[in-house]
Amino acid sequence: MAWSTKGTRAVVVQPKMGVRTLTILSAISSQGVININVRVPYEQSSEKRKITSESKAKRTAGTVLGHCFSSISDTLDVHDRHEQFRGHYPITDNASIHLLDQIEKLIVNRGYGCVYPASYPPELNPIEQFWSLVKSKMEREKLLKEEVLHLRMVGACNNVYLEDLLRFCRYSNSNLRVCSNKEPL
Repeated sequence: MAWSTKGTRAVVVQPKMGVRTLTILSAISSQGVININVRVPYEQSSEKRKITSESKAKRTAGTVLGHCFSSISDTLDVHDRHEQFRGHYPITDNASIHLLDQIEKLIVNRGYGCVYPASYPPELNPIEQFWSLVKSKMEREKLLKEEVLHLRMVGACNNVYLEDLLRFCRYSNSNLRVCSNKEPL
């Protein structure tokens, strides 16, 4: 709350939080963690400079189709190297970027099929269960200057057991039919 003298505007100075978001694109299976891509957004310089005609286009700060393409390609590369993934299909959630025709073409051109399940509660999504467990295993202390958040996240991912991933997949599989019949869990 701010107070000012009558007839003048109250000015409140809010401290900058300085929070940077990370984009995490991941793939898991009952066999283990397949791929995790962490994208740290582009940080603009605080110095103002005159833009020249040779300057490149503005870099994007969020997740774009190219990031999703590279993550899916990396995941399919892992699938290609391991025999136990032959004949399996990537299952995506219903995020709008996953539903684009270009994504489906990329997956189909690599010899895989696409599976887009109907909307379902997040507790039935194995990837949501995985990240919930990873977040609970992360140390909550403030990062030291030399520490980086995604390295701490890798440590937490390494503490997720194969039994956990298998349990997430089994739970989801056993309850999707219940949800599709609109029965309570």
